[in-house]
Amino acid sequence: MCCWRTSAADGADGPVATSIAHIDRRKPSDLDPVYIIDAENGLQKKLIVVRSDDPISRECQTSATLNFCMHLRATFATRRVLEKYHLTREAFDWVLGPKLHYV
Repeated sequence: MCCWRTSAADGADGPVATSIAHIDRRKPSDLDPVYIIDAENGLQKKLIVVRSDDPISRECQTSATLNFCMHLRATFATRRVLEKYHLTREAFDWVLGPKLHYV
């Protein structure tokens, strides 16, 4: 689920999140950069691949999620989210998922 992918179902030319949240690119975003960083960190902590707690499993968990976390940080960089996509808090929460609560 990407915020820049177009949806053929609604016939929108722009990103799905921007069309769902009715984002006006001329207005500043209400999203705080600290909120973006906290949301990324919260999502990374909730990502579990290996469910054990011994040292080897923790190392496997770190190795398994390292590449995805780098991709997540690059995709949802604060400047990119605010300047390129102009996401609001509502659209950003929609992209990351409604069931996740951060901070």
